Amino acid sequence: MADFMSAHAFVKPNEGVYSDDADDAGGETYKGYARRRNPLWLGWPIIDGYKCKYRGEAFLAALERDEALQRLILDSYKVNYWDRIWGDRIVDQGIATQMYDTAVNKGPKVSIRFAEMSVGMGATGVMSKTLLNRLNEMV
Repeated sequence: MADFMSAHAFVKPNEGVYSDDADDAGGETYKGYARRRNPLWLGWPIIDGYKCKYRGEAFLAALERDEALQRLILDSYKVNYWDRIWGDRIVDQGIATQMYDTAVNKGPKVSIRFAEMSVGMGATGVMSKTLLNRLNEMV
């Protein structure tokens, strides 16, 4: 079965660290999580606490050292993207990683639709046993 940490290692470098760019539609973003799209994410209060104490490189270093924050971001990716595509049940690591990358960048429904179309199914955007079986038969 595919491994979440392997898939995440592929995706992680593209998600950046911290940004608060006024021209970014997502606004303030941490490792791909935009505050505007995820305002209730439990990591924001931790980040806000560090903003009061640190600036620049010291701020970024403090975020990276915070084990609770790192666990929150990893858990968020697993629950909101990997689990939604049933990544743990996909046999081929390459297929799972591609679906996970697409889920992170376009959303789980889009990722599932692409997978459905790639195996000749109608595009529903809902993960199913039929899709899983067809994906697993590809190896």
